[in-house]
Amino acid sequence: MAKNKILIVDDEIINIHLLANFLSPQHDTISSTNGMDALDKAYAQEPELILLDIMMPGLDGYKVCERLKSNPQTAHIPVIFVSALGTKKDIEKGLKWTLSSRQLFQILRYNPFVYF
Repeated sequence: MAKNKILIVDDEIINIHLLANFLSPQHDTISSTNGMDALDKAYAQEPELILLDIMMPGLDGYKVCERLKSNPQTAHIPVIFVSALGTKKDIEKGLKWTLSSRQLFQILRYNPFVYF
């Protein structure tokens, strides 16, 4: 049985190793330490899921996600932000690129703890 492919993007190697070790028994993982390489790997390997850090030098996670969601080839790939950022503004900015307006409305309506 083929394993799902997950792209892990983080500029901290230790974070990549932790996530890959946790996921690797059930999933194939590929990794990237910067935004441009992440885009190249997403286009070439079309993972089923992307775990994306926000704070990276150069192209940050928000910009990577914006480019992924703007490209028909990768727009369907789910993105989960993995980050130390956690303010209301950070969460809203991340949700803007990872969810449709309808999904965002449903989350805010049925999960008020997300909205603060």
